[in-house]
Amino acid sequence: MRIITTITKIKQLELKFVLRSPWIQNVKWVCYGLLVVDIAFFPFYKPVLQSLLWRLQPRIVRLKVFQSAAKGTEMDVMTSCDCQFVVEEITSLAWTALSQEDLMVVAWGYYYFSVQFRESLNLACEIYPEDPQLQLLREGECDTDNLSPYPGIAGAGERINHDEFMRRVLSLTDIGTRQSTRLRQLGMQYLALTRDLPSHARAMSIPTYEDGGLESVFRSILTAPDWDHPSLKAFRHFLIEHIRFDSDSDAGHGALSRHLQPDSETILLWTAFRDLLIDAAPCLMPISQELCA
Repeated sequence: MRIITTITKIKQLELKFVLRSPWIQNVKWVCYGLLVVDIAFFPFYKPVLQSLLWRLQPRIVRLKVFQSAAKGTEMDVMTSCDCQFVVEEITSLAWTALSQEDLMVVAWGYYYFSVQFRESLNLACEIYPEDPQLQLLREGECDTDNLSPYPGIAGAGERINHDEFMRRVLSLTDIGTRQSTRLRQLGMQYLALTRDLPSHARAMSIPTYEDGGLESVFRSILTAPDWDHPSLKAFRHFLIEHIRFDSDSDAGHGALSRHLQPDSETILLWTAFRDLLIDAAPCLMPISQELCA
C-alpha cells in the first residue's frame, strides 16, 4: 500500500505541474528513482517495478510534445496532444494472453473510464450548450436505450447511461472481495486524478475517444480469447456496439465530436486510462508474460 500511495502522489504532481513547472520533471525522476531502488529490494513488488519501467520509456517523447505545444508550434489534432502514441501503447498490450479472470478485471477498469467519459462529455456540453452535435452525442451515450435490451443488464426499451450498463456488468463478475476492493481503490484513484485536470482538457478529450481512439482499443480488447461468462458476454456486447456507434464516418459519434480541438493536456487523460488498465491487470504488460512467470 505504501508503494501504491507513493506512485499515486508522483502521478498527482505530474498531472498538476507537467506544463506549468519545468523543474517538476527533475523532481519526478528523482522520486521514481528512489521508488525503483525501494522496490528492487522487495520481490513481491516485481510486477509493479516492471510496469513502472515500461511506462517511463515514452515520457521524454511526450515531454517534447508538451514543449512544442507550449511554444505554439503548428501540429494536427492528434499530434498536438500525442494521443495516438498512447492509443498505440494500449493496443500493443498483451490482450491475446488474457485469461477469463483477467478480462473481468479489465472490465472493472473500463467501468471507471466510462464514468470519466460521461463526466467529460457533460463538461463539453456545459462549455458548448448550443452545440447540436454534442447534444446528439450525449443522447447516444446518456439516458439511452441503444444498448437495450440485454439479459440480466437492461430491459427492453430501458434507458440508462452507458457507465450504468458497465456497472451492472460488474455485478455479474465473480472476482472475490479482495480483488474487487483493490479495483475500487484503483478506480477511485483514477477518477481523482482525472477530476483534478482542467475542465477544458477533459471536455476536449471527447474527439480523441470517439473519432477512432476507443475503437482501436476496443478492437484490441476483443482479441482476448475467453468470453464465456455472462459478464464478459455483456462486456463484449458493449464493445461491439460502441465500435458500431463510433465508426460511421458521417453520422457516428466520431463525426459528432470531430469539430472539437484537443489541447496539450488531453494526453494526460489517455495516460491515466492506460495506467488504470495496467494497474488493474498487470499481465497486460508485454514483458510480464516472461518476467513475472
